[in-house]
Amino acid sequence: MIKIIKAGFYSSIQDFGRLGHQHYGVPISGLWTKEPQE
Repeated sequence: MIKIIKAGFYSSIQDFGRLGHQHYGVPISGLWTKEPQE
């Protein structure tokens, strides 16, 4: 579980995407670049 303590106006929660679900029509999406999350 993720608990948001204080979110700003431009805050967002992102992950590495949804791999393996394209056959259900779910796009991979995820981060534009992985460096900020590592």
